[in-house]
Amino acid sequence: YRLQRATDRIRFVLSLPDISVEEVEEAMRGFLSDPEDVRIMTLMFETTCQSDVAKQLGVTQGKVRHRFMRSTKRMSENPRMEKYAKVFS
Repeated sequence: YRLQRATDRIRFVLSLPDISVEEVEEAMRGFLSDPEDVRIMTLMFETTCQSDVAKQLGVTQGKVRHRFMRSTKRMSENPRMEKYAKVFS
């Protein structure tokens, strides 16, 4: 089971568009008004793990999940953020 999940995660990471962490952070700063949301999205891009992001920020995993889902939904509704919505979906 763990090997399958690891394989799925590697496939997912390899399928992502070629975007740097700096590019994601800059795009999020221009799109999201809350600096905490920007940090959550940037860390989710880097780690792909809600629990790791929650630990780094000292918040609950539920808060990370809520903010991540809310921000991803907003991106999917904005044509100029389509590329990023795909990365996070």
